[in-house]
Amino acid sequence: MRLRNFINEAVLPSEEEIITILKKDCSKWIKESGGIPAFRGMMGKPQWMKVTVRTDRMPFDTPTEFHEMFNKDFKKKFGWAARSEGLFISGSEDLAESYGPLYMIWPIGNYKYIWSKKVTDLFGMTPSVNDPATEQEYFEQNQWPTALESYVKTNLSNGLKAEVEIMVQCKYYYALHYTMWFDGLEDEGVLKKGWGYGK
Repeated sequence: MRLRNFINEAVLPSEEEIITILKKDCSKWIKESGGIPAFRGMMGKPQWMKVTVRTDRMPFDTPTEFHEMFNKDFKKKFGWAARSEGLFISGSEDLAESYGPLYMIWPIGNYKYIWSKKVTDLFGMTPSVNDPATEQEYFEQNQWPTALESYVKTNLSNGLKAEVEIMVQCKYYYALHYTMWFDGLEDEGVLKKGWGYGK
């Protein structure tokens, strides 16, 4: 599939340029992921971009006390506050697209990540501020400790195959809109063959 003709070539790099950039800057991610695509949903963004990851993310809907608890526990276990410092991705198009238009993601350079095969979306399993206090207490004392225990920091390709939420610590990443998928990404080993748009 070729890049869409309506894209301004002065703004969007060519297919060859995108491949060269990704292979140069994201080789570690491409190798460890096994070419399995990572997705993220984002609103109001261009088709191709380099993005700086925020390290001070605050939740919109998750109760503050849970957000702080997650960060504290993740930092104690893995050395970083994943809910505030993390880039959220998934191997699931459906999960990512529930947050906005779908993008393929490639972290740049060095990175860390955590994921759990038992937690598809941590926000989705967290009680809201409107839930009864008993439900919130049960989550904090029973569900969360079990979930935390299941998080790991290895086997990226398995995390992507599991189609769960993955939190990534990195400084920058590249994002390419899903409709911009082109065959060269697979032909040149940036993505695994058979994972193309509309598969």
